[in-house]
Amino acid sequence: MAIGILGSHKINLKFGETVIPFDYEGVDEFVIIQDINMFLPMISIKLKDTMGVFTHMAPFDKGMTRISVGITSGAGSSNNDDSEPDNIFDFIVYKENSESEFSSSNTYGIKGLLDVNGLLAPERCRSWNSSVKSILEGIANNELNVDETKISYSLSDRKKIVQPYWTNAQLIKYLMNNMTGAGDEGGYFSFLCNVNCKTRFVFNTWHEMCLSDTKYKFIVNDEPYQDCYPIYDYTIINNYKILGFAGSKSQSCLYFDYDNDEVVDYDESINDFMSLSDFHMIDNEDEDVKNYMSDTGRSNEFTSDFKGKVKTSYYKRLGNTVKMWALTWGLPNLAPGDIVVVLFAQGMGSGNIYGFQYSGYWMVERVVHTFSNAFRTRMLLTRNGVDTDIDTSLLAASKRKK
Repeated sequence: MAIGILGSHKINLKFGETVIPFDYEGVDEFVIIQDINMFLPMISIKLKDTMGVFTHMAPFDKGMTRISVGITSGAGSSNNDDSEPDNIFDFIVYKENSESEFSSSNTYGIKGLLDVNGLLAPERCRSWNSSVKSILEGIANNELNVDETKISYSLSDRKKIVQPYWTNAQLIKYLMNNMTGAGDEGGYFSFLCNVNCKTRFVFNTWHEMCLSDTKYKFIVNDEPYQDCYPIYDYTIINNYKILGFAGSKSQSCLYFDYDNDEVVDYDESINDFMSLSDFHMIDNEDEDVKNYMSDTGRSNEFTSDFKGKVKTSYYKRLGNTVKMWALTWGLPNLAPGDIVVVLFAQGMGSGNIYGFQYSGYWMVERVVHTFSNAFRTRMLLTRNGVDTDIDTSLLAASKRKK
């Protein structure tokens, strides 16, 4: 049985094997979130439980802790009851709560994470002498049981890796924050997401994600235009001055070289960063402030110069310079790390498509699916600067996506 929501889509919601039929007028909150900075997608549901079925009668047992959400959306076209879901999420509940509102009526709330075995438990003690790519593929396929992987090709070098009684999540986080690739690549992201009814494990660099194909095109307009989905409203947040004070033209690093018994001081340049815009949101006249990263430690075989840790911190800071919250149609297969294009209707009308500084490429940082009387997707987009053909004092990008 499907739960219908007003509009050209439907939701199948199950607790365990039990289909949960209810009126969406009784839904206070129904949100699914996927984020490039979160290991796992999460769900949050709040229901008006006037009869006390969930709050007082249904036992919170194994069946109630597993939630399946199937989403079918034609993004503007009609769907029939027999159509297959566009995306399916299987969650496991980690928090349940209920609230009373001055009467016998209750609000029943649950929060959950994507149900992925082998990530947060158990703890393991083991080692490998192999390429990091093959190690991560083995963990993802054999222990996390994901359907597909997107792992950086830069991780082809053989490494000695030790998992010192850590969970897989701890190991993956350590590698993400410290790895350098075969060509000194850095700035890795790692997360799981659901796309096209499949669970995907991602371990990739900012650079490689930027160079991937465009997933969606959007236009700031109340109607779609050609192959562009509409953006109904947006909010732009510019972090230029906040990050500028920290010295964004370069990242300095101090570490103790254990083999040579000396302190090493070096800089990572912004020139190696892959830009999504013509200009960094950094002024040419800004002082090249020595923003030191000194909590690295002493060198060892795995982190001989700490370039992985430095680049990851620096590149994530650069990629957070400009943000845009945007509301669009419900898009069940929009995923973190996707590259999208945003256009402004004024530019389309004048023929100068990229005449507005926030037009162009963006990376999807967060996807928030909301279900009430309609299915909408709010996305948090991020990038490092702006596109403009007006004279500017901003720093031009040395490497950029074309």
